Amino acid sequence: MKARGVFFLTTIFVFLTHHSLSAETSGDWTYTVTDNQAAITSYSGDGGAVEIPAELDGIAVAKVGDEAFKDKSSITSVAIPNSITSNGERAFASRAGVWHQTRDPLFPFNLYAYLL
Repeated sequence: MKARGVFFLTTIFVFLTHHSLSAETSGDWTYTVTDNQAAITSYSGDGGAVEIPAELDGIAVAKVGDEAFKDKSSITSVAIPNSITSNGERAFASRAGVWHQTRDPLFPFNLYAYLL
């Protein structure tokens, strides 16, 4: 019984350490990597017209994460590359009306991307 408990705890520890996400930074971007795809988690630049990169440190950017641009009042627009295939909840909260897409076809964003 004790051996089973130790095995269970060891298995959970290995799973959590293998699947944990650590934040990476590249320029003004903070991101995580899962399955060799990056997810933007925050932007720390000066604002203005922001262009999300298609790659960070050689890794394709596929997602804009939860609240990545929330309440960034200095941003006037966000250009979104074709590499983005999903976005998190509140990714652009408080930014409705000031961003634009530079891709064809337009990307169908998560319904909750703009909610506060």
